[in-house]
Amino acid sequence: MNALAKSDRQLTEQQANFLTFLFAEAKGNVALAGKMAGYHTDSVSNLVKSLREEMIEGAKGVLAMNSPRAAMTMVGYLDDEAFDGSPLFKEKLAVAKEILDRVGIAKNDGTVAVNLSDSNAIFILPAKHAIADG
Repeated sequence: MNALAKSDRQLTEQQANFLTFLFAEAKGNVALAGKMAGYHTDSVSNLVKSLREEMIEGAKGVLAMNSPRAAMTMVGYLDDEAFDGSPLFKEKLAVAKEILDRVGIAKNDGTVAVNLSDSNAIFILPAKHAIADG
């Protein structure tokens, strides 16, 4: 089974090759990975449907593997004055931030998530205080 796939499902050698090519030589190009793995071009869409979960796990792995690089890119901009005039500065910074957001390293906006899945839940509010006229 392909190292990128985390499913318990046993993949064929051709499916495993497809996933390997997809995240390596084909650089995410599904049609090229299918061709490299020996699939007919007409069967690639069905292949994608059947390997959807493995492809998502592989994509998560790629993002996780590149998150340290994204973090170092952001920190590198702090120290390197050469980036100040770079035309790609904002784009590279945006990409680095997006990668970090997708792997769960996001800026804290101060909000608190509340999950109320129990219909019998009780929410206790603090006591009211009188507002004094000023």
